[in-house]
Amino acid sequence: VTMAGQATGAATTDGSAQPSLTKTHYDILGVSRTATYEEIKAAYHNLARQTHPDKVSSNRSQDSFRRLQSAWECLRQAETRQAYDEQLFLKEQKLESKRQAAMPVSLSELEVGHDDESDEHVYIYTCRCGEELQIWQDEIPALDESFLTECSGCSFSYSVMNDLFK
Repeated sequence: VTMAGQATGAATTDGSAQPSLTKTHYDILGVSRTATYEEIKAAYHNLARQTHPDKVSSNRSQDSFRRLQSAWECLRQAETRQAYDEQLFLKEQKLESKRQAAMPVSLSELEVGHDDESDEHVYIYTCRCGEELQIWQDEIPALDESFLTECSGCSFSYSVMNDLFK
């Protein structure tokens, strides 16, 4: 059984982050890609005050603060920001190519399961290679949005449309 979800990248703490296509450093900071250094800095300081572990003591806020810190470390320097933007552009191009080649499938077509341990719904789809894809409830975007997922058995791509509750 394979866990499937949206295409994401791993962020590192040294500023050489791999772009995430679900949430970029710009998204994390709440700024546009054309934001100035001053706008990025102001957004970082504002969000850091809100999510700093000394102010809010939850695991989720610590994760948010780490992501915020990683975004700031990457975008605050022109060289690392430029490298990040280039990586982000290439990943977006690659994702678009995959999306165009992906087989469309509707979420309503998938089998629904329930994980008692996490008390979450999981949507299950059997790939053409026989591998089972699992899409967890918290991985699903808003209604009428589609997302890309890959089979780890054959790396075939599926474009999953959230058509539930129409």
